[in-house]
Amino acid sequence: MEQIVVQKELESALDSGKLDDLKHALDHAGDLDMSIALVNKVKQKIKDLDRARPVSERPPKERKPVEMDDDEFERHRNKNMQKAQHERYNFRKYYKIRTDGDYTKGLYFNKRKISETKLSYQKTVIPKSILELDKDLNKLAIAVHKSILGYTGEQLMSFPATLAQDVLIKGLEQPDLVDEIYIQLCKQLTNNPKPESVGRTWQLLCMAVGTFPPSSDFESYLLNFLLEHVNVGGLVGNYARYSLRRLDGMLIRGASGFVPNIDEILSYKERPPILATIELVDGTPLTEDLPITPDLSVAKVLEICSHFLSLTDERSSMFGIFVVDIEDDDDDASTRADPAEFSSYSAARRDGSAPGGDDPPPLPMHMVNTSIPPRTPRPLRSKDYLGDITVAMVRQHIRFTFVYKRKIFLPGSDGPSKDPVFMRLSYLQAADEVISGNIPIKKETDVVTLTAMAIACDHETFPTTESELLEQDLMSYLPVPWRTKRSDERWASTVLASRSKVAKKSLESLQAKYIDIVRKMDLYGFCFFYVRREEHGSDMICGVNHEGLTFLNLSRQPLESYRYSDLHRWGGSSTQFWLLVSDRKASKKNKILLYTSQARDLSSLILDYAVLAADKSK
Repeated sequence: MEQIVVQKELESALDSGKLDDLKHALDHAGDLDMSIALVNKVKQKIKDLDRARPVSERPPKERKPVEMDDDEFERHRNKNMQKAQHERYNFRKYYKIRTDGDYTKGLYFNKRKISETKLSYQKTVIPKSILELDKDLNKLAIAVHKSILGYTGEQLMSFPATLAQDVLIKGLEQPDLVDEIYIQLCKQLTNNPKPESVGRTWQLLCMAVGTFPPSSDFESYLLNFLLEHVNVGGLVGNYARYSLRRLDGMLIRGASGFVPNIDEILSYKERPPILATIELVDGTPLTEDLPITPDLSVAKVLEICSHFLSLTDERSSMFGIFVVDIEDDDDDASTRADPAEFSSYSAARRDGSAPGGDDPPPLPMHMVNTSIPPRTPRPLRSKDYLGDITVAMVRQHIRFTFVYKRKIFLPGSDGPSKDPVFMRLSYLQAADEVISGNIPIKKETDVVTLTAMAIACDHETFPTTESELLEQDLMSYLPVPWRTKRSDERWASTVLASRSKVAKKSLESLQAKYIDIVRKMDLYGFCFFYVRREEHGSDMICGVNHEGLTFLNLSRQPLESYRYSDLHRWGGSSTQFWLLVSDRKASKKNKILLYTSQARDLSSLILDYAVLAADKSK
């Protein structure tokens, strides 16, 4: 019954000859997957009308940017995705594709084979454009396919990066060629048996969606193609998700007008583009699915983060990006850990078994009796690339997240700031270090004061009863090593007694006071790493700050320290880290060998501080 109705709609549209009527009727026929002769007539009529339309009546070649807020953008995006999922938007069904007869017209041999590969992978140059284009654009389309084959390694050509750039420039300068470029890339990715060729083609597609959008006629077909691949494993799924995210913005904001330079194109050989979610220390997303091109180093990503946060304080240059491992959800409950469990307080944070501030809580069971100490959050170097980190972690089947927080702490650099965002970030990091147990709190009065201040910072109205305090998750604000010192109810009573001291204070004053208290503590500003003196020995902690290296036991009590002036050389491998240090009393140099999986992290952080120390001494 529906097909009869749509058939009449097709006939009526043909009679009216109106382009909008024809397109609507064709969409409805696509919904029912109709392939009758009448559908082909409508497609041909649309093509004829498109060609005959005066230039002044054609859709604009460039999209005008549309301003919309995040909610409106998300609604628009979801609407586009839902529409594009329909089978009728398979790129093979695009109505502007040449017929097999037209595609092979003028050829004398292998017509059948050539028509069969019209919309699937081939390693030879196409005879003519896949879409119906005029004579000049047809020549350009053939040249584009030749460049695609050269870049993807199907044909041996010099300077493949230049070929990729040429494709992008042609698409930017010739908007009528854009759909042809996209459909050629979809074609080369269909039934392609060569992994290297597939990877290179996806790379070019990633570049294209960052340079120019498809036409409004083809956008749903391109979205459909990407949606078909987002759940594919490995790099293909990564490329598809990245392309989809870039395309989302391009469809709203129009062509970027940006063509990657040769070095940026070459970087695609080194690492894939990725979508990065970067969090603050409290788990708040700073960026979600941020497209990171392969040429963007950590230094450049930090600039983006600073811009997103509108940071104005010069000390924002001391921030870095850390990699934090995340425990798999399907692990056994007895060994499951959250990201913070890569430190000595982890098990106690989970089950509240730690004694006071004297003895360390045990390490998680999955970190005990291993040949390599567990990893703590790793500070990345400015010259690192998030794409490299992502590839390495995926290959190791390790779930992780990127965290934006302060990396460098220098003397005299912790005073108050007029930048409220900087103060907020500083407070969050100080609170995280205190609550986790990285900075031990010796006095119970300080524990109560800091806990009350943290609760007041997070709540507009401070709870007025003990039960309200517990409902607001009081125990999560207490430093982990202190949680079992008293019952939950007793802690609630003690903290509630401090309500009058903090309840009426402003957020700004509370944060500033909290930071001022914490920065005077011994281990403030340290970055911690687990190390061992012997391969199967006991863990200890190596703390790095602006003065040098301090070795601590798991109770965070210092064992020995070395200033940067005592360090002559250092280095390491994937399992070991060594230091050559001066023994001033014996007038000789000693080599200290440590077992750790974070030799590179230690080495790079020491270098950062050592360079700063050397500059200061000049």
